Amino acid sequence: SDVYKRQMEIEAKTYTEEIVRLKSLLETSFRQRDFYMKNDDLNTLEQRFYNQNIELEALRKENSDLMAKIRMYQDDLNNLNALKDLQDKNKEKQNVEMQKLRKIIKEKERMIENLHVQMHQVVQGTESKKIIVKDKEPEIKKQFEAELGKKDAEIRSLEQKLAEANQKCQV
Repeated sequence: SDVYKRQMEIEAKTYTEEIVRLKSLLETSFRQRDFYMKNDDLNTLEQRFYNQNIELEALRKENSDLMAKIRMYQDDLNNLNALKDLQDKNKEKQNVEMQKLRKIIKEKERMIENLHVQMHQVVQGTESKKIIVKDKEPEIKKQFEAELGKKDAEIRSLEQKLAEANQKCQV
């Protein structure tokens, strides 16, 4: 065991001496290399390093600018999508409103047609009873004209609403 310890100590001392020797040799080679390196080479290396730093900063700035533009375009895209969704909803509502107005107009037109038919029947039925109806004719005519006037006003109102709805759809 003592022999083994002694052998280890000698080996450790040998390795330590070899490390010192190699370290000294390495330092000497670095000194020689630095000595032989020309001043121009150092300036060239410094200039290249400086240029690379400038390019790196420019690329960082360009990257930052591009990221800002991407965020801006993404915001614009989100806003446009929201606006499109809103327009689609409004158009859908306007279409529903226009369908309702068209139904109302058709119903009013049927009512007017029925009144025309009734008036025609009244006129035909009254020809045989002209004397009796002649007394009531102004009253019936007045009622009919009043009813017809109301229906015409309703139709104009509905047509105006339909025109407004069509204009909104075109926008």
